[in-house]
Amino acid sequence: GWGRFFDRFRESFDYYPLHTAVRRGLTEDVERLLNEGSDPNESDDNGYAPLHFAAWKGDEEIASALIAAGATLEAHHPPYGETPLLIAIQSDQVDMVKFLIDQGADYRAPNDVDQTPLTFAAQVGNAKVLRLLLDLGVAPDDKTDFGTSALFNAAANGHIESASLLIEHGADLQGETWKGSTPLYAAVYYGQPEMVGFLLDARGGAEPGRVEDSSVLLIAVSMGHREVVETLLDRGADPNWRFDAESHSSLHLACKLGRRKIAESLIHHGALVNATNWLDLTPLHYALLGQHCRLAESLMEAGADSAAADEYGMNPDQLWDLVNSSKGRELIPASTDESPFDP
Repeated sequence: GWGRFFDRFRESFDYYPLHTAVRRGLTEDVERLLNEGSDPNESDDNGYAPLHFAAWKGDEEIASALIAAGATLEAHHPPYGETPLLIAIQSDQVDMVKFLIDQGADYRAPNDVDQTPLTFAAQVGNAKVLRLLLDLGVAPDDKTDFGTSALFNAAANGHIESASLLIEHGADLQGETWKGSTPLYAAVYYGQPEMVGFLLDARGGAEPGRVEDSSVLLIAVSMGHREVVETLLDRGADPNWRFDAESHSSLHLACKLGRRKIAESLIHHGALVNATNWLDLTPLHYALLGQHCRLAESLMEAGADSAAADEYGMNPDQLWDLVNSSKGRELIPASTDESPFDP
């Protein structure tokens, strides 16, 4: 019954009495256990050392006792290798962060997944710690070979205050990860419209001739981030940009995915409704193939040509007849009129 459960639960705490005392803030018990020989670096079943808990709670008195007894400042918690310093950053214990650094914690060292204290602070949006680290001389673009920059992390998570602080200190707006992704890409991919606007405004708006500003529009469309699409378009992204003359336009992609409101935003900003791809397919072809009726109506109202033939000579009218024929219904699975991402 519940009694046996709580007995086992209590025993699990008793198995690590030092951890339990630290978690409960029992300074005298911590000091007594250390004097009796408890190991200040022992990990519990979850991989936490006592100093991790002291850092999380912001308990400098207990942290001092642990460090004086030999607790390592760089204890790594698996699987990501969080140190007490990173734990303090995550729990917004700014005074503890200062304390650990004063005690000698390495404020530049990465964890086991290439997160440095700076990039981690940006990820969780801890602007106070960011300022502290920047004031200590950490470069705003400091990162490991395979890591992401602090600005990239702030952008991906929508932390505008942190992003602004990093830019004020000289962070590179165009800085790329090892995969070539920029902070703007991160904000677009993770659906952060306010951050997208902030980053574009930080360098004066989007430029239709700049490949990144318009290529990320395809990313926003594919992810179904309508507010991001509108933010990009409002700031000058080219609705007709594509990788080459035969590839999908943003409108092709929106129609293929059945995203009517995104398609309407693209059309409103000048997307060509009769653009063709390598198969001579127009956005209307894709809307009809997906049985997105309201989307097809929007395209027709905007001037889509229902007689435009594809590479095989089939125009949208003929395609619609095929889709609605008994043979077509067997070949083409039924779909809802609208995407769940864009009602």
